[in-house]
Amino acid sequence: MKESLPRKSDRQSWLWATIALLVGGAWLRRFVVDDAYISFRYADHLARGHGLVWNPGEAVEGYTNFLWTVLMGIPHALGLGDPVPFAHGLGLLFFGVTLRATHLLAREVVQEEPLASRCGWWAMILLGLHPVAAAWATGGLETSMQAALLTLCALWTYRATRQGIRPSRAAALSLLLTAAFMTRMDSAVLGLPLGMAVLWVIWRTRPAGRAAIMAALCAPFVLLVGSWFSWKLVTYGSIFPNT
Repeated sequence: MKESLPRKSDRQSWLWATIALLVGGAWLRRFVVDDAYISFRYADHLARGHGLVWNPGEAVEGYTNFLWTVLMGIPHALGLGDPVPFAHGLGLLFFGVTLRATHLLAREVVQEEPLASRCGWWAMILLGLHPVAAAWATGGLETSMQAALLTLCALWTYRATRQGIRPSRAAALSLLLTAAFMTRMDSAVLGLPLGMAVLWVIWRTRPAGRAAIMAALCAPFVLLVGSWFSWKLVTYGSIFPNT
Protein backbone atom coordinates (compact mmCIF):
# COMPACT_ATOMS: atom_id res chain seq x y z
CA MET A 1 0.00 0.00 0.00
CA LYS A 2 2.77 2.43 0.88
CA GLU A 3 4.55 1.72 -2.40
CA SER A 4 1.45 2.33 -4.53
CA LEU A 5 1.04 5.95 -3.45
CA PRO A 6 4.28 7.23 -4.98
CA ARG A 7 3.50 5.40 -8.21
CA LYS A 8 0.09 7.04 -8.38
CA SER A 9 1.66 10.40 -7.63
CA ASP A 10 4.23 9.81 -10.36
CA ARG A 11 1.49 8.96 -12.85
CA GLN A 12 -0.32 12.19 -12.01
CA SER A 13 2.91 14.15 -12.43
CA TRP A 14 3.52 12.56 -15.83
CA LEU A 15 -0.09 13.26 -16.81
CA TRP A 16 0.08 16.97 -16.05
CA ALA A 17 3.54 17.23 -17.59
CA THR A 18 2.19 15.66 -20.80
CA ILE A 19 -0.77 18.03 -20.85
CA ALA A 20 1.64 20.95 -20.36
CA LEU A 21 3.78 19.75 -23.28
CA LEU A 22 0.75 19.37 -25.54
CA VAL A 23 -0.51 22.82 -24.58
CA GLY A 24 2.99 24.15 -25.23
CA GLY A 25 2.91 22.59 -28.69
CA ALA A 26 -0.40 24.33 -29.36
CA TRP A 27 1.14 27.62 -28.21
CA LEU A 28 3.83 27.21 -30.87
CA ARG A 29 1.03 27.03 -33.47
CA ARG A 30 -0.76 30.13 -32.14
CA PHE A 31 -2.36 32.49 -34.62
CA VAL A 32 -5.26 34.94 -34.86
CA VAL A 33 -7.98 34.56 -37.44
CA ASP A 34 -9.41 37.79 -38.81
CA ASP A 35 -12.95 37.01 -37.58
CA ALA A 36 -11.67 37.21 -34.01
CA TYR A 37 -11.46 40.98 -34.36
CA ILE A 38 -15.25 41.09 -34.71
CA SER A 39 -15.55 39.74 -31.17
CA PHE A 40 -12.77 42.04 -29.98
CA ARG A 41 -14.60 45.10 -31.31
CA TYR A 42 -17.89 44.11 -29.71
CA ALA A 43 -16.06 43.35 -26.45
CA ASP A 44 -14.32 46.72 -26.53
CA HIS A 45 -17.63 48.53 -26.88
CA LEU A 46 -19.09 46.44 -24.07
CA ALA A 47 -16.21 47.43 -21.78
CA ARG A 48 -16.70 51.09 -22.72
CA GLY A 49 -20.36 50.94 -21.69
CA HIS A 50 -21.87 51.00 -25.18
CA GLY A 51 -23.18 47.44 -24.96
CA LEU A 52 -22.59 44.54 -27.32
CA VAL A 53 -22.75 46.61 -30.52
CA TRP A 54 -20.58 46.97 -33.60
CA ASN A 55 -21.13 50.73 -33.66
CA PRO A 56 -22.32 52.71 -30.62
CA GLY A 57 -26.05 53.31 -30.82
CA GLU A 58 -26.55 50.67 -33.53
CA ALA A 59 -27.78 47.33 -32.15
CA VAL A 60 -26.77 44.59 -34.59
CA GLU A 61 -25.75 41.09 -33.42
CA GLY A 62 -22.86 40.45 -35.77
CA TYR A 63 -21.16 37.86 -33.56
CA THR A 64 -22.08 34.22 -33.00
CA ASN A 65 -20.14 33.52 -29.79
CA PHE A 66 -21.87 35.37 -26.95
CA LEU A 67 -20.00 34.05 -23.89
CA TRP A 68 -16.62 34.23 -25.61
CA THR A 69 -17.25 37.82 -26.68
CA VAL A 70 -18.24 38.74 -23.12
CA LEU A 71 -15.02 37.15 -21.81
CA MET A 72 -13.04 39.16 -24.36
CA GLY A 73 -14.34 42.26 -22.61
CA ILE A 74 -12.09 41.44 -19.61
CA PRO A 75 -8.77 42.64 -21.10
CA HIS A 76 -10.49 45.77 -22.41
CA ALA A 77 -12.07 46.49 -19.03
CA LEU A 78 -8.71 45.98 -17.28
CA GLY A 79 -6.95 48.27 -19.74
CA LEU A 80 -4.59 45.54 -20.94
CA GLY A 81 -4.59 46.87 -24.48
CA ASP A 82 -4.20 44.14 -27.10
CA PRO A 83 -6.72 41.36 -26.31
CA VAL A 84 -4.86 38.76 -28.39
CA PRO A 85 -2.55 37.46 -25.61
CA PHE A 86 -5.57 37.09 -23.31
CA ALA A 87 -7.48 35.22 -26.01
CA HIS A 88 -4.49 32.95 -26.62
CA GLY A 89 -4.09 32.21 -22.91
CA LEU A 90 -7.77 31.48 -22.40
CA GLY A 91 -7.90 29.27 -25.49
CA LEU A 92 -4.89 27.28 -24.30
CA LEU A 93 -6.47 26.88 -20.86
CA PHE A 94 -9.61 25.43 -22.44
CA PHE A 95 -7.44 23.20 -24.63
CA GLY A 96 -5.87 21.76 -21.47
CA VAL A 97 -9.35 21.17 -20.05
CA THR A 98 -10.35 19.33 -23.23
CA LEU A 99 -7.27 17.11 -23.04
CA ARG A 100 -7.91 16.19 -19.41
CA ALA A 101 -11.62 15.56 -20.02
CA THR A 102 -10.76 13.38 -23.03
CA HIS A 103 -8.34 11.37 -20.91
CA LEU A 104 -10.98 10.80 -18.21
CA LEU A 105 -13.75 9.98 -20.68
CA ALA A 106 -11.67 7.39 -22.55
CA ARG A 107 -10.64 5.73 -19.29
CA GLU A 108 -14.19 5.55 -17.98
CA VAL A 109 -15.62 4.19 -21.24
CA VAL A 110 -13.06 1.37 -21.40
CA GLN A 111 -13.11 0.75 -17.61
CA GLU A 112 -10.92 -2.36 -17.47
CA GLU A 113 -7.36 -1.71 -16.35
CA PRO A 114 -4.65 -1.54 -17.59
CA LEU A 115 -6.33 -1.05 -21.00
CA ALA A 116 -8.41 1.85 -19.69
CA SER A 117 -5.33 3.77 -18.58
CA ARG A 118 -3.59 3.20 -21.92
CA CYS A 119 -6.66 4.27 -23.89
CA GLY A 120 -6.93 7.43 -21.80
CA TRP A 121 -3.34 8.34 -22.52
CA TRP A 122 -3.55 7.58 -26.24
CA ALA A 123 -6.83 9.46 -26.70
CA MET A 124 -5.40 12.53 -25.00
CA ILE A 125 -2.06 12.41 -26.84
CA LEU A 126 -3.57 11.81 -30.28
CA LEU A 127 -5.96 14.72 -29.78
CA GLY A 128 -3.22 16.97 -28.48
CA LEU A 129 -0.94 16.18 -31.41
CA HIS A 130 -3.64 16.55 -34.05
CA PRO A 131 -2.55 19.58 -36.10
CA VAL A 132 -6.05 21.04 -36.46
CA ALA A 133 -6.94 20.60 -32.78
CA ALA A 134 -3.61 22.07 -31.70
CA ALA A 135 -3.86 25.02 -34.07
CA TRP A 136 -7.41 25.93 -33.07
CA ALA A 137 -6.48 25.89 -29.41
CA THR A 138 -5.82 29.54 -30.17
CA GLY A 139 -7.07 31.48 -33.20
CA GLY A 140 -8.74 34.14 -31.07
CA LEU A 141 -12.17 32.56 -31.42
CA GLU A 142 -14.37 30.38 -29.20
CA THR A 143 -13.39 27.06 -30.81
CA SER A 144 -11.34 25.81 -27.86
CA MET A 145 -13.93 26.95 -25.32
CA GLN A 146 -16.75 25.20 -27.16
CA ALA A 147 -14.70 22.01 -27.49
CA ALA A 148 -13.91 22.00 -23.77
CA LEU A 149 -17.51 22.56 -22.73
CA LEU A 150 -18.90 19.87 -25.04
CA THR A 151 -16.25 17.37 -23.97
CA LEU A 152 -17.14 18.04 -20.35
CA CYS A 153 -20.81 17.59 -21.25
CA ALA A 154 -20.00 14.18 -22.76
CA LEU A 155 -18.01 13.19 -19.65
CA TRP A 156 -20.79 14.34 -17.29
CA THR A 157 -23.43 12.55 -19.38
CA TYR A 158 -21.49 9.30 -19.31
CA ARG A 159 -20.99 9.52 -15.57
CA ALA A 160 -24.65 10.35 -15.00
CA THR A 161 -25.87 7.42 -17.06
CA ARG A 162 -23.35 4.91 -15.65
CA GLN A 163 -22.96 5.98 -12.03
CA GLY A 164 -26.44 7.24 -11.29
CA ILE A 165 -28.14 10.60 -11.69
CA ARG A 166 -28.37 12.91 -8.71
CA PRO A 167 -29.79 16.46 -8.62
CA SER A 168 -26.31 17.95 -8.19
CA ARG A 169 -24.95 16.03 -11.18
CA ALA A 170 -28.00 16.94 -13.27
CA ALA A 171 -27.60 20.63 -12.38
CA ALA A 172 -23.91 20.57 -13.31
CA LEU A 173 -24.71 19.02 -16.68
CA SER A 174 -27.44 21.59 -17.26
CA LEU A 175 -25.02 24.46 -16.58
CA LEU A 176 -22.41 22.95 -18.90
CA LEU A 177 -24.97 22.52 -21.68
CA THR A 178 -26.15 26.09 -21.11
CA ALA A 179 -22.61 27.47 -21.29
CA ALA A 180 -21.90 25.52 -24.48
CA PHE A 181 -25.14 26.72 -26.10
CA MET A 182 -24.53 30.35 -25.09
CA THR A 183 -20.99 30.11 -26.43
CA ARG A 184 -22.29 28.94 -29.81
CA MET A 185 -25.89 28.06 -30.53
CA ASP A 186 -24.83 25.25 -32.86
CA SER A 187 -23.58 23.40 -29.79
CA ALA A 188 -27.14 22.07 -29.74
CA VAL A 189 -26.13 19.64 -32.49
CA LEU A 190 -24.13 17.67 -29.91
CA GLY A 191 -25.65 18.99 -26.70
CA LEU A 192 -29.24 18.04 -27.49
CA PRO A 193 -28.51 14.30 -27.93
CA LEU A 194 -26.55 14.32 -24.65
CA GLY A 195 -29.41 15.96 -22.80
CA MET A 196 -31.93 13.60 -24.37
CA ALA A 197 -29.81 10.62 -23.34
CA VAL A 198 -29.97 11.71 -19.71
CA LEU A 199 -33.72 12.30 -19.92
CA TRP A 200 -34.15 8.82 -21.38
CA VAL A 201 -32.18 7.26 -18.53
CA ILE A 202 -34.26 9.17 -15.98
CA TRP A 203 -37.47 7.99 -17.65
CA ARG A 204 -36.30 4.39 -17.95
CA THR A 205 -34.76 3.91 -14.51
CA ARG A 206 -37.20 6.09 -12.54
CA PRO A 207 -34.66 7.01 -9.81
CA ALA A 208 -35.69 8.21 -6.38
CA GLY A 209 -36.34 11.94 -6.39
CA ARG A 210 -37.02 11.93 -10.12
CA ALA A 211 -38.91 15.25 -9.98
CA ALA A 212 -35.98 16.99 -8.30
CA ILE A 213 -33.56 15.50 -10.82
CA MET A 214 -35.68 16.64 -13.77
CA ALA A 215 -35.97 20.13 -12.29
CA ALA A 216 -32.20 20.31 -11.74
CA LEU A 217 -31.57 19.21 -15.32
CA CYS A 218 -34.07 21.51 -17.02
CA ALA A 219 -34.46 24.61 -14.84
CA PRO A 220 -30.96 26.14 -15.18
CA PHE A 221 -31.00 25.77 -18.96
CA VAL A 222 -34.54 27.12 -19.36
CA LEU A 223 -34.02 30.08 -17.02
CA LEU A 224 -30.62 31.15 -18.32
CA VAL A 225 -31.25 30.60 -22.03
CA GLY A 226 -34.77 32.05 -21.70
CA SER A 227 -33.35 35.21 -20.10
CA TRP A 228 -30.68 35.41 -22.80
CA PHE A 229 -33.23 35.05 -25.58
CA SER A 230 -35.42 37.73 -23.97
CA TRP A 231 -32.45 40.10 -23.84
CA LYS A 232 -31.63 39.36 -27.48
CA LEU A 233 -35.19 40.09 -28.54
CA VAL A 234 -35.23 43.40 -26.68
CA THR A 235 -31.74 44.43 -27.83
CA TYR A 236 -31.53 43.09 -31.37
CA GLY A 237 -35.13 42.20 -32.26
CA SER A 238 -34.24 38.56 -32.97
CA ILE A 239 -32.82 35.55 -31.16
CA PHE A 240 -30.63 34.67 -34.15
CA PRO A 241 -27.44 36.57 -35.06
CA ASN A 242 -27.48 38.89 -38.05
CA THR A 243 -24.81 36.71 -39.67
